[in-house]
Amino acid sequence: MSETKPGFVAQLKSYPRTFWVANTMEIFERLSWYGWFTVMALYVTAPPENGGLGFTTEVRGALQGVIPFILYLLPVLTGALAERFGFKRMFIIAYLVMIVSYYSLGQFTSLSGFATAFLFVAVGAAIFKPVVVGTVARVTNESNSAMGFGIFYMMVNVGGFVGPIVAGVVRGWDWDYVFAASSFWALVNLIIVITMYKEPAAPKAKDGARKMSVLDTAVEVLGNLRFFITVFVVLIAMMTAQFLSGFGKDWFTWGDCGLFVLAWLALNFAYDRSLPKDSGRRPEPG
Repeated sequence: MSETKPGFVAQLKSYPRTFWVANTMEIFERLSWYGWFTVMALYVTAPPENGGLGFTTEVRGALQGVIPFILYLLPVLTGALAERFGFKRMFIIAYLVMIVSYYSLGQFTSLSGFATAFLFVAVGAAIFKPVVVGTVARVTNESNSAMGFGIFYMMVNVGGFVGPIVAGVVRGWDWDYVFAASSFWALVNLIIVITMYKEPAAPKAKDGARKMSVLDTAVEVLGNLRFFITVFVVLIAMMTAQFLSGFGKDWFTWGDCGLFVLAWLALNFAYDRSLPKDSGRRPEPG
């Protein structure tokens, strides 16, 4: 006889306070990110007399292509750090980084300064992402996790919808208000996590299991460290070629990138073939 799933209202009541706190923080984080990112193209390419930076569309494309890529690459490491040092601590670090970096976006007019501030925005978001998802995963169970993640992604969409509207309104006043607003939402989250967030219980370790380091945790997630390094270097090479092409530089063209990737893959293939066949196997438990 199949188990009866709890009803809609019963599932809503089953979520602890931490679940709703995490979802609230997700809304404000999306307000910060989408409030800035949706108007970034206008700000970066607008002439200085209109309050923008006056960069070319190629520079804008390179920035929007490369730095968000880093944002989606880092959560493997930041998630491992959260498992080691605690979710609440990583939330606080993420929000402190966001508060400073979002505000700093409007303070730099040089490409190097602006790109650095934008990079730290991505780092803050990369710290936040795995921690908020991990929180939802820890405070839900088999009976309510599907609905729980449905609510979570609805909050993502709410923030993604409201953020651009707010940014569009405040941009009409002054560009500085866009950065101040994004920084303010991060400040709100910092207050929420300090006053309302309770660290969810970590999954119990199996008997006899050793405590893993951050690197061990990341490797376990990735599955194979050498494969990850191989792919990571290829992605970095492609990212570098794209970034430099956006600035009209010929230090590392797409042709150079293709040759480098072929050489790198050949080197890894040769190294892999030189290893004993059982070198990648883990020893059986004694």
